[in-house]
This record gives sequence, structure tokens and C-alpha cells, in this order.
Amino acid sequence: MSNSSPLSKVLIPLTLVVFIALLLWPRDEDGGTESAPAEQVVVDDDVDFSVAPLPEIGQLDTKVELETLDGKRVKLGEELATRGLVVYIDADWRDRQNRAATRMIEPLLESGQSLGFKIIYVFDEEHTVGDLRRWQQERRMEEATCLRDVDGEFVQATGWSHRNAALVDSSGRIGLKFERSERWDSRTGFEPALTSDILSLVWKMPEGGPVVDQGTMDAAVAAVRESLASLAAGGSPDVKIEGPLSKKLKHPAYVTLFRPGTTERLRGGAQPTSLGKAMAVATEAAIGKAKDGSTWLKDAAAIRIQIDLTGPLQMLPTTDEKALWYLLEPGVHGIVLAEGDRRFVMLPAEPVTEGWLSPRVRTRDSKHEKIFRSLSRKMKSKGNWRDGEAVIERFRSTTFGTVVEGGPATRFFRGNVLGKKALSEEDILRSIRIGGQWLVNTVEEDGKFDYEYFPSRDEHSTGYNIVRHAGSVYGLFEMYELAGHEPALAGDRDLYIEAAARAMSYVYEALDTPRDGLAGRLCLLDARGGCDSGSAALTLLTFLVRPDKKDVPAKLHKAIYRKDDDKIMEGLGLALLDMIDERGAVFRRYSQSQRMKMVKKEPLYYPGETMLALMRFYEATKDERWLAGAKAIADRQVELYKKKRFRVPDHWVMQAYLPLWQVTKDEAYVESAYAMATHYTSELYDFVWSPWPDYDGAWRRVDYLPRTTRAGSRSEALRAVVNLGWLRGDDMTVHEDALLAAARHLDEQQFSERNSYWLPNPEEAYGAYPMGLVDNHCRIDNNQHALVGMVGALHVARRRAGK
Repeated sequence: MSNSSPLSKVLIPLTLVVFIALLLWPRDEDGGTESAPAEQVVVDDDVDFSVAPLPEIGQLDTKVELETLDGKRVKLGEELATRGLVVYIDADWRDRQNRAATRMIEPLLESGQSLGFKIIYVFDEEHTVGDLRRWQQERRMEEATCLRDVDGEFVQATGWSHRNAALVDSSGRIGLKFERSERWDSRTGFEPALTSDILSLVWKMPEGGPVVDQGTMDAAVAAVRESLASLAAGGSPDVKIEGPLSKKLKHPAYVTLFRPGTTERLRGGAQPTSLGKAMAVATEAAIGKAKDGSTWLKDAAAIRIQIDLTGPLQMLPTTDEKALWYLLEPGVHGIVLAEGDRRFVMLPAEPVTEGWLSPRVRTRDSKHEKIFRSLSRKMKSKGNWRDGEAVIERFRSTTFGTVVEGGPATRFFRGNVLGKKALSEEDILRSIRIGGQWLVNTVEEDGKFDYEYFPSRDEHSTGYNIVRHAGSVYGLFEMYELAGHEPALAGDRDLYIEAAARAMSYVYEALDTPRDGLAGRLCLLDARGGCDSGSAALTLLTFLVRPDKKDVPAKLHKAIYRKDDDKIMEGLGLALLDMIDERGAVFRRYSQSQRMKMVKKEPLYYPGETMLALMRFYEATKDERWLAGAKAIADRQVELYKKKRFRVPDHWVMQAYLPLWQVTKDEAYVESAYAMATHYTSELYDFVWSPWPDYDGAWRRVDYLPRTTRAGSRSEALRAVVNLGWLRGDDMTVHEDALLAAARHLDEQQFSERNSYWLPNPEEAYGAYPMGLVDNHCRIDNNQHALVGMVGALHVARRRAGK
């Protein structure tokens, strides 16, 4: 983004109560008081909200004349009082491409309204005003501005074709351009796909933290270490203010200290001064907050350091939920919350490193509620942050620090260190190796998994999920098979089979006839004695992927194999058939299948797991019962996806289409698999415009932040579809690209030396793929999905290298 461009202003026609920010940040950053409360001023005029200038990639002629729906001639610039989105589109609302294109814009229209973001649709002269009004009604675009290009002036000036779009400011400067998409996907209508995420660019802060080079970062880290050493020696911080350390800061600076072995985190701040002095003051303030500062100083060499050099404050002009999605990005924007004489500063990464959003806090709205509740507790506020009594400001900071003892200064983003733009084969193998080791280490002596781990608190869960137990045993056997022909994993092969053996003993103990089960039926029962179709399916898959007995050490045979295994697998298969209704829908619970004729609400993922298990069982036995069950589910899934094209595909169904096609050669399964793969790939942030660098390779959903669970499971599915395409000789390039992008994202998020500097027990999390960008807890099934997806990326990398 150009720094030389003049600061643009967005004037929002609102009437609201605005509070003038306190002029200075408090010295006590954890909620201290100042002598005077914030002054309250009622503003009846427009709110002046400064935003960063758009990057300039082109210019739109704002003088072209267009026609409004009431027949008036206006210049395009007259409709662009602020920045907005200009779309050239066909008014045929039945057209599949047009429907997809406008579908992407609906959330943008809804989210942008509270701050006056405008969407202008330009239609060609072939359409009447009646056509445009019908289009508005059918596409629910009544709030959008519709104009007609009656003389073709717009097309002549731009050279655009239908479904081109651009983000422009009032001067016509183009900051983002979207081309029409018909090359490989018609779900989005734009290439790359246009989404409401562009509001992150529309409302980007005009200034973040100061720009610093590597030398300045190294000097700042050295100053913190020097200050710690002086404090440990019993003196005061004595930092020599010279070179980069003499640089004057315009805004406060913070030093946060992390030490392995404790969940206590220390944070100190300093008012604007020289960089060197700020580091000394902030470090001393941080140590002063320790429960036992002597313990910290005794172990000063092990302390990990995070430094935040903040930028200017900017008051939020609204607390509208959907606007906050793009005004406050958890982990990226810091917050100052002030109420009367109470004031609290939240650094950008703190919701992540403090674990405020772990375990999963689902929607963006819920995340903001959780963050502000946490801030209010720290500030001891009795009010509601939305009630108008609080001042809310945002800021960005330049963040860097050390990730290992004695390590160099490293830039941080959202509490993480951004990874490579592209992974090598060795990078992928390393990620698989440490991910597999983490999964192995979660298997307890009794065969149960350590189901969940919360690294910010160094705590383990007390709950359990029998379905995910079955899936994780399945993953261990897959890793054992992989290690048999991967030299990089060969050293861990015994660990996989020994862990799988312990986990299998638990499977055998949990197998029994479900309540009200018909003769011969078996299932992996949960703690209440119930049976899910998912647990039965994954257990059957686990039995089917066990290695040949002769390839397993004799000491483990008793744990992994039993004389009645064939009977067990048949019992699991029969239970699965019982849970398929006459339409091919799958019940969640076995008990439902015994008291209900038809499925009322089909669970996500269980149909695909059941379908894949039955297909694999058919491959092993050639028993037509299992093929018939799998086909019943598959035929329903094919028709469902045709009817509900925007329905989230079941990633297990996509995996099951591969063996089903191999057996039947039915092209319907191929078409459905490819359509579902396109659905997945079209929502990847390498094909959708990405607002933040760590979104790349992640999957988008409108009101969620990216989650590695989605990256893992979708990669697992794409791997199967790519293999299907390779068998058929079809072009899988776009899906191969998606696998590689997702692998890069998974590797970047995986806990390793790079991003565990803030953990109290880094070794415990090492190798785990956390659940998401801001949800850092670790769960066994997430690793299982991610590992299989990473293997798919490995195969793509090797194929492209000619191996």
C-alpha cells in the first residue's frame, strides 16, 4: 500500500454518541486509573472516520454518465461519495453465473451498510428499468444502486465484460479488481472470488505500528535482555541509548515475557520515549508484576520475549456486529476499552496467547463478545460494552521477539511466525513426522487417547469422544503403513504400531451389541452404551486398514488381532446397514434406526464415513451386501448435491467416491466428486481474496475465522478426488494447487519451535495442529485429518517433481 498517497476520509452519515479518547495511555496498562475520566461529547454531524488509502492498481473514469432507475443522468463519481464496489453485470437473474456472483455480494452489502459502504451495479443498455427492478427483487439487492449504461460509455471507458467488479474510492482509484470466472468454477462468478472480506481493506487503519528493520528489532531484544540481566544482578535497567535504540517512539511500547514451566505472563508498558528507554521501563514494569520476580530473574535466560511497538489509536465508529467482523480482527487489532476512569489495553495477540477463544468460540460475533467480556472483567466493568458508556478504540502494532532461548529477533503475526510461501518435500515430511509423533504421544497406557490439550493453560480435557477415538486409531494404522516406505518416517514406525496396539485394546473392550440391537450387530459403544453410525463406521475402517499380521511384531498380535475378527467386522457392517433408511439416508444413532422408519435429520459426515467403510469392506470381502449399502448412500448424496449446490459437501463421501467408481465405473460418482472438489477449492483463500497473510491456504466461511480442522478434512477429501482424477487421466491442477496451499497453511499453524514461544509447556504441544488461527487447543482428530491431507500434498509435490 502506497505511503505517499494522501490520507482518505470516509464520512459516514450516522447519528451516534461518540466519546473523545483520553489523550495519554495510562502507565498501569492492566486497568489503572487516571485523574480525569473520558469527556463525553454528543456529535450530531457526520462521523469522521479515517481509513488507509487504497492501493492503486488502476483508475476508473468517474466522469462517465449513466442513467438512474428514475431516468436521470448522473456521473459515476456522483454516486461514489466514498469508496465502494462497482459491478458490471447482466440483469438475467436466472443465469447461474449471475446468481453465484450476486450471492457473494449479499453478505458484503449487509456487512457494509452500517458504515455507508456502497455497491453500484451497472447494467448494459439492453435492459429496461423493469428488468433492473425485477433483478433487485429476485436477488435481494434493493439496497444496491442500479445504473444503466445507456450509451455504452461505461464499457467503452473500462473495457469490462459482465461480472467484472472493482473496489474504488471517490477519485476512481481501483484498489482491487475482480474478473469474471468461467474457467473452472461457476460457484463464485468472480476470479478470484469476491467476498465481504474486502471490507478489511475498505476499513483498513491508515497507520499501524512503526516500520522497523532487523537491526532495530535485534537492538530492542538485546535491550530487554540487558535489562533483565541488570535486574537479576540487583540493579536497575541500564541500557545504553545509541544507534537504533535512540529512535523516538510516537506511541506506547510493551514488553511481554513468557517462561516455560509457568502459565504466568508478564506485561509491562512504557509511554512514548526512545526505543531503548522504553524497553528498559517496560521490562522493569513487567518483572514488577510477577508473583515471584526472583524466580523469573533466576531463569532469565529461558525467558521468551514479545515486543509490541504500537501505532495510533482509532475510535470505532460503530459496534454493529457485522461491521466489527472487519473492523476488529482477533489477533491482529489491539483494543483500548475505557469506561469512566477505568481503562484497559489488549495487545493484538493476547486473545490467542491467553487462550480466550479456546476451546472453539464459533462465530465472529461470539468471538467479539468473548473478547470484550474478558476485557470487561479485567477492567472490573459492570456495564455492557455495547451500551454506549464505554470508549472503544483499535490499534495495530509492530510485533516481534524471540521464539527460542537466545534466539534472534523474529517478526510475529497473530502470535505466530509466518511460514514459507511454498513447502519443499522435506518440509512436508517434517510436518508429517512431528504431527505423527504428537498423535502417538496422546495414547495412554490404558489405550484411551489424551483427547484434547489446551496449550495456553497446559491443561488436558476430561471429556471423551468415542467416534474420534476410532478415527484416530485408523490414523495410526495409516501412519504405520506410510512409515513402511518413507525413510524419513521409518524411525517412528514401531512407535505407531505400539500406540495403535494400545488403542486397539480399548476398541475391543468397547465393542458390544448396541441397546435393542438385532442379532449379530456390534458397535463401538460410548459411555452411555449408545452406538453412533460414525463410530461403527470408523471402527470398521480401523479393522480393515490394520497391517497384515506377518508385518507386525509378534508381541503385539494379541492386542491387534482376535480369532473372531471376521465376526466382529460383519457385526459392525450389519449395524451400519441397519442405520441406512430406504432412501439412503443414515441415522446418527442405532436406537433411532430401531424406532424410526425414516431419518428426520441426517448428521454431517456420518453418511460418508458409513459409505467409505462399507466400500472398503466390499473390497475386502466382495460381499454384495456392503456394496449395496454404499451405493444407496452414494446415490442419495449425488442427488442431494445436485439439488443443494451450496450445501457443504461431506468430505468422507468424497473419499468414498474413489473406491465406488473403481468398482462400478459409474460416471455419476465422478461428476459429483469433481463438483464437490470444486466447491471446496473455490472457498480456499488462494482462490478467494485474502485479507490477512495467515489466511492463505485456509478455507473460508462467512462468519468464521479460518480453522485448521477445515484445512485438514478438506485436504483429506481433495487427496481422494485428486487420486481419482489421476487414475482417469483428468486434469487435477487446480485441486493439486489447493492441496499444496493447504499444506503450507497447516505447517504454518502447527506447533513447533517457531510458534510455541508463549506456551508454558512447549514440548507437550510440539507437532500438534491447533484447531484454528485463534483457537489454539489441540485435538486428536484434527491431527488425523491433517496428516492424511499432508500426505496428499506430498504426493502432489513428488508427482510435479517427476517422482
